[in-house]
Order: sequence, then structure tokens, then C-alpha cells
Amino acid sequence: MGRLKKSCIILIMAMAVLLTACKGDSETIMREFASADRSVTIRMDESWNAQDMGVDSWIAAFTQDETEGIVVMQMPKGIYSNISDIDGLRDMVEESFAVSEAEEMAKPSISGLSGIEAYKGSVNLEDVSGDGYIVYGETEYAYYSILYAAPALDEKKTEYFQQVCVTLNENVPEDAVEVSAETEEMQSTPTPSPVSASLDDVLRWFNATCAILIKTNGWDYNIYGGLEENEANQATVQQFLADYWEITDRSGVDKTLKMLETEGHSVEFANEMIYLKELGIGDLTSDKRKDFMIANFTVSDAEAQCYVDWYTYYEANQGHGIAAWDYSRMMTILADAYLAGYYTKEEALEKSLEVAKAIQNSYDSWTQFMEGYFIGYEYWTFESSDERRAVFEELKTAADTPYNIDWNLPLEKCW
Repeated sequence: MGRLKKSCIILIMAMAVLLTACKGDSETIMREFASADRSVTIRMDESWNAQDMGVDSWIAAFTQDETEGIVVMQMPKGIYSNISDIDGLRDMVEESFAVSEAEEMAKPSISGLSGIEAYKGSVNLEDVSGDGYIVYGETEYAYYSILYAAPALDEKKTEYFQQVCVTLNENVPEDAVEVSAETEEMQSTPTPSPVSASLDDVLRWFNATCAILIKTNGWDYNIYGGLEENEANQATVQQFLADYWEITDRSGVDKTLKMLETEGHSVEFANEMIYLKELGIGDLTSDKRKDFMIANFTVSDAEAQCYVDWYTYYEANQGHGIAAWDYSRMMTILADAYLAGYYTKEEALEKSLEVAKAIQNSYDSWTQFMEGYFIGYEYWTFESSDERRAVFEELKTAADTPYNIDWNLPLEKCW
């Protein structure tokens, strides 16, 4: 439906509880919290206050009244002698935070984390005593524990914590990777070193995230950003950024990227789907959901079906959502910023690498990423994504397809 009609349903939805873990009846807006060494990030309620727990690889934040808190503990492997597996981490957490009466809980889906376990029990976190929801898991680099403490955990607080958990993102320090590689080389039989990704491979990976738009514009998806760097193309891209994004300088690029990161369509989408879930749409059979939308909101038959389809996608992909749509646009803007002369090429590549790693940590394949992109396009336009899906199918079979690049390509600086 049109923007005006869409804003009506958003306004109606914004009046209700969206994520009420700690803010009563007000909307929860999420922002990124990072460990001191930037090796791990997670998104939590923006009104929470960060707190230093004395460990550079940990994150802690508490409500303003300090009645609730979340602590993310990253324990790099090989550093702590008493932690050699998740059982060892669980023992440490239970002892440190006086966990008792632990029982298994639903495990959130966290991209990149394996061996996930989840428990509920009584805890004591700083000055917060009461219920605790604790999630454990591991990556090749570290063991993780994410602990949420509150006087009492109800359904909405539990859902909030699960939404927080899925945003966990690991950024392995370069020196840790080097040390790990050296240690492995010394401890194992020498084998040929894996071939590092070339610059061409990394640029093709970057382009694949936004190849649909590059192709639609009639540009070359084999060139970073789709165009050669020259004065004529610089003027073209500057006009493109001004017309579609109201970006006319470097600060405009920075503001737009920040907006997409913190307030993109993926946030709005998740909030609307959460609200529909709270209203009970998930309890209805598929054939009843469209009638539910029409009865409760000012939407047409087609618009109601859109929301039904989106909610079905949301149910199956809560750990991923439509972040792919925002990520793809960020990658496009970064390349355009370089072509327009607002960023140097190295600046654009550096930031593109950060976004690319976040993409790789959030999705498991090009197919999964592109599905999130298509749903995001539909959510933005209230139009069919069939044309863009057709472009994707065409590109997949092209001799020079960008999608033959390995999704799990090691993404590292090589320029």
C-alpha cells in the first residue's frame, strides 16, 4: 500500500507494546553495545546504561533503575585453563552469579554460534536478584554466555531477551587470528596454508550483496560499485545519491549509513511483526490470518495478504529478518560514496568489509540472504519482488555470475 496508508498502520502499532522488556508500555528502540576491545557486539534497549565489568571482551548493560541487566561474556579459547568446553563455562557462570534451580529453556537461533544451550534459574547479577535466562554457545574463536537478570521474567521480557541474543556479532581480533594460526601450525603436521582471498574475490563478494540493483541500473556487476571511476561517472553517482537519498556530501553518507544501521526497515519490520504476534496472529491458522488483518487494521485485501506473507516469513526467520535489505543498501551507498568522491576507495572498502562481515555472520548462504532482501523490498514498496527475483535467477545462470563466489569466503583486508 502507499506510504500514507502504511504510516497509518505503523501509527496504530506504535501505540501498543512492541518490546516491553524494561520500558513498560513504550516502544523499545535498539542500539549497538560493544565490548571494550570491539571483539563482540550486541543490540539492546537504547535507554540501558553500559557498565564496565572489568573484562575487555565482555559487555554489560543495565536499566536506568538498575533492576534488570544483561551481561555478554566472551571467553576466548585457550586463555582460561578452567574452561575447555561449554560445560566448563556453565560451571563458571553458575558459580559467579549464584545460579540455582536451573532448567532448560527455548534456545534462540544465533547465527555463527554452535552448541547453543539455554537455561532459566535464580541468579544474582550485581545488585539484580531474581530470575535469570542464560544462553551458552561457542564459535571457533570463543565460548559465549549471555545472561539476562530481572526480578521476574515474563513472556515479554523473555521475547525481548531472545531478540537481543540473535543480534550477537563476533569480530575476531586480527592478532588473535594470527596467534591462533601460529599455534595451530606449531601443534599440527605442516600442511599447505589455505589460499587467502584475493582482492578480486572480495570485491566480487561485496558486489554480490547489491548486484540486483547494479544490474537493474544497467551497470557492470564485475566492477566495484558498477562503474569505472571517472569524472562523468562521478557526476552521475552524485546525482543518483542526491535524488534517491538526499546525500550531497560526506556527512550525508555517514548519517544515512547510521540510519540504516540503527533505524532501517529491518527494525520497523521486526517491531510490526512482534506486535502482530502479541495480538495473536500466530495462534491463527493460515486461512484465518488475512481476515484478522482486515478486521483489525485499515488495509486492503492485497495489503492484508502482504502482512500475512511477511508474518509467515518472520515466523521461520526470526534470527535473520529483513536485515539483508538494509545491509544491501549500505553496501550500495558505500560503493557510491567512493564513486561520487565522498569517500576514498580505501575508506569505502574498510567500511564495506565491516558490513560484509556482519552479513556473513547473519545469514548462511546467498539464497537465504537474497530472500531477506526480497522480503525487505516488498515491505518497503508494498509491491511484488518478482522482477528482482527474476534478475537474481538470471544472474545465477550468467557465465560471469557474482553468485558463484563462496558465501564463506574469508573476508579480510587485502588492499
